[in-house]
Amino acid sequence: MYKRKIQISISIFKNLYSLSECFDLNLFIA
Repeated sequence: MYKRKIQISISIFKNLYSLSECFDLNLFIA
C-alpha cells in the first residue's frame, strides 16, 4: 500500500514536471 502511494506520487510529479517543461518551451518560443 505504502509503495503504491510512492509510485503514484512519483508519476504525478513526473507529469507536473513534463507539463512545466512544455510550458517553459512554449514561453521560450513565444
